[in-house]
Amino acid sequence: MATNGNHSINSISGNAGSSGPWKNFASESFGLGAAELVSIGVSLGAIALAPSRDKPGMLKDASKVVGKCIEPYLDPIERGIRKVCKIEDCQPNMDEPRQKRAEQYARTLILWTGAAIASYGSKIAVRKLINILAKNQEFVNTGKPLRDFFHNYLIPNDHDMSVFLWDEGIHLGSLFFMNTVGAKQTDHMIHGASSVLQKWGISKERANRTAEMGVIWEGSNIMGFILGGIGRIGYRHFVEEAAKKGVTSHVEQLNSTTALHSHPHP
Repeated sequence: MATNGNHSINSISGNAGSSGPWKNFASESFGLGAAELVSIGVSLGAIALAPSRDKPGMLKDASKVVGKCIEPYLDPIERGIRKVCKIEDCQPNMDEPRQKRAEQYARTLILWTGAAIASYGSKIAVRKLINILAKNQEFVNTGKPLRDFFHNYLIPNDHDMSVFLWDEGIHLGSLFFMNTVGAKQTDHMIHGASSVLQKWGISKERANRTAEMGVIWEGSNIMGFILGGIGRIGYRHFVEEAAKKGVTSHVEQLNSTTALHSHPHP
């Protein structure tokens, strides 16, 4: 159902309440799952298709510029990396010159930031689109196409943000665990994934960075999806919606009783 400009854009009522909680939970969970798959494809694609580190181009030029900004702070940056990331690929190669190490950190920062932004944007857009189609979220139509597009597909409402925070909270927590306590197992998974990719004819450098993104970022991302995102959606449909129905039923009962006493029988 479309809503006019006077309707709250944060409304997520959709078909909630008009069908059972299991149906609403399943449809919203499907939307989040589809969004996660698209998000994973976008981030892995961005990393896998990035040019090699020695290939001339915009990425190499940008890495040099950002690397010059990083280089004066390289010592504290590398100390911090050693503390929060124990996997092999995080450890600085002290045999390389400072400038080269700074440029490599800059390149990683640029690649992962770009991949994360594209990944999050596609994740939000696909999830909101499926929620609208499944009527878990109302379609806003104010007559202003650009404004409506952003509100319908890109700007998270209160519930979207709640799911996002639960999802990403566990995602980042799992990421920290994999890079510290579980570093040894993480290294094994990265080496195994990289080996498989190289057997498929992918270069060692491209295979390594794709395996890192897939294991470190997307592995923990799946944990966030299952425990955080799906958990928050379930809480909405089985706890919050049930509580709202209980309050509504109680209010209706009070109104009925009040009306009965205000019009006594003769």
